[in-house]
Amino acid sequence: MTGAATPDTPEILWAPDATQRGRLAEFTDWVREHRGVDAGDYAALHDWSVRDLEGFWSAVAEFLGVRFHDRPASVLGRTTMPGAEWFPGATLNYAEQALAVGADATPPSSSPARTGSNAR
Repeated sequence: MTGAATPDTPEILWAPDATQRGRLAEFTDWVREHRGVDAGDYAALHDWSVRDLEGFWSAVAEFLGVRFHDRPASVLGRTTMPGAEWFPGATLNYAEQALAVGADATPPSSSPARTGSNAR
C-alpha cells in the first residue's frame, strides 16, 4: 500500500519502522532468555501476564531495573480485587526511579529555575 487515500480509505499518516524494535520486543526477548517464556506476540504476552501474575510482574520489575531499597517479600501479598497488595514489604524512592538514567538514555534536562532562565 502506498499510503494514498481513496474514497473508501483514508491516507496512512504514519506507520512504524519495521526495522526498529521497541521496548516491548526487547522485553519479550529478555523473558525468553531469562525466564524461558516464549511470548511470540502480544496475545501470548498478555496471556502470560494474566495467568502468572507473580512471574510476569517480577520479570517487569527486574527488566526495568526497579531499585528496591527493601526487597519485597513476594510479588503479591493479596490477590483480591480491589485491595491487591503488590510487592509487600518493598520500599523504593519514587524520585530515584523517575530520574534514573539508563545506560542508553540522556540525563534529564535542567529546569528553567536552575539555568537562570525566566522562560516558563
